[in-house]
Amino acid sequence: MKTWAHEHHPDLLTNLRVTCPLPRYSKYPGNSMLRPLAVRCHQLTIEVSPSAAPIPVESPREPSPATQIFRIVKNFKSLRIEPPLTESFHPLLSLRLALESASLKAITEIHIEPLTIAGLLALRWGGFNSFRESTWTGETFWRGITGMRIGVKSDWLRLAHHPDRDNNNNNNNNNNNNNNNNNNEHNNGEATLAKKHKEEKDTYRQSIQILHDWLFQFSRTGNLKRLWFEWLDGTGPNPLLLDEEVAKEGGGRWFSAPGIKWNGVEEIWLGGVSIEVSDVVGLKGRCRGLEKLLVWDEFAEGSIFGKVMRIGGRDWLEVDLAEYDQTSLELVEAEEMEGEGVESMVCPFVLRL
Repeated sequence: MKTWAHEHHPDLLTNLRVTCPLPRYSKYPGNSMLRPLAVRCHQLTIEVSPSAAPIPVESPREPSPATQIFRIVKNFKSLRIEPPLTESFHPLLSLRLALESASLKAITEIHIEPLTIAGLLALRWGGFNSFRESTWTGETFWRGITGMRIGVKSDWLRLAHHPDRDNNNNNNNNNNNNNNNNNNEHNNGEATLAKKHKEEKDTYRQSIQILHDWLFQFSRTGNLKRLWFEWLDGTGPNPLLLDEEVAKEGGGRWFSAPGIKWNGVEEIWLGGVSIEVSDVVGLKGRCRGLEKLLVWDEFAEGSIFGKVMRIGGRDWLEVDLAEYDQTSLELVEAEEMEGEGVESMVCPFVLRL
């Protein structure tokens, strides 16, 4: 097979795909074939199978199957990880530990999609991560990444799209009390909805904190040059301005982390994120070396200028960064204030009859 590939399809062996978790490598029949194929591999794709049970902890005598794979396939430059949507924590944790313990000096690009919050929790590698303090070896792996693309599921963001939900629920409860509704079934239903709402709110808050913490680890390295972030199934907050997004929702009490400053990032791609002029100015301020910003065209505010390109079946707007600075933001805010009228500017609390 190796001879046939070299003679007729020289590019065939540059892309390999494996499924994890694998059976114990000593019993895996593909080991004899994998070694000659690994030499030419430049791009490795790992499809992660769901697993509800913890992966056995590896030992020097019996390393995990993923660790043994990386000892053979170790010259690839690009890694794509495809996690499952459910039961992803344990297999991703095992895969992360294998990556951190392997000697992968060539890898510079990583693509992870689809990623859930449980997956993010398993992939945290900073000072506060999953189950293990990150060793210098593990940190070395992540510091070598210069290009990262992630696609995150946004199922847990439902609450973010309904900022008035708490007020509506309170109003509904008051109305119910005023109507003296003593129906036990109805009250039990209200209690169930309130409990569900609280769980969703807690999940949303914890997820925002986990995402912010994970991204912060990459900002510390200063080596990341290209960042591609995309919400896969809807719209979501700007992942690079989460502190500002939370502040808009009045969440300062539960989110006190400082904003992330990205030293070294030159190129940013944002999908499923609404972009206004203030966001562009904010990103330029936090990413001092930013040279290229691309966003979904339909999510960009009309006053944002740039060039539209068709990429991957979608229209992307490459923002003309030279047009936007603090002065342009002040002009936009001034125009918005003019539209509000003199009465609202001078006395915003005036009661209109």
